[in-house]
Amino acid sequence: MGKASLGNFINVQIRGSNAVDSLSRKLYIPKPIFLYNLYKSASTISNNKSYNLSWNPDEQNMFGKVLIQVDYHTGSSQTNNFENPGAVKGLVYTVSDNGSFVIPAADLQRFPVSSYISISISRATDNSWPTNRGHIEYIAVTSAFSSPILIQN
Repeated sequence: MGKASLGNFINVQIRGSNAVDSLSRKLYIPKPIFLYNLYKSASTISNNKSYNLSWNPDEQNMFGKVLIQVDYHTGSSQTNNFENPGAVKGLVYTVSDNGSFVIPAADLQRFPVSSYISISISRATDNSWPTNRGHIEYIAVTSAFSSPILIQN
């Protein structure tokens, strides 16, 4: 497929043992995601302020949604401060693929000062069709991940 396919429709052909088992479809591969404000070399986020997240939207996104996840990094957090907890439940949001979302300060407060988190965002397409022998499922996902982010006041 390659990078040139991202954000485009591609032709997919599946050849079976006969014409009934063969099919051809046009499938959309989601655009790559660029997290504009998270590509800094040394990122920090305050856990007492809401955080504005921004990315490039995909107008062709078949679901019109993206999945945003905020994950706690136990090892880095405890290395930085041995009193940080062994686990903190992450955050998960499914939001419109419009290019921006605000992570509420109230949600960020679950992560202690001096701990590390990362933020990821993903979009997907899901195409399925029946065949005379079963079912074919095609899923394409694009994702972007931040570097570890230090939580501060």
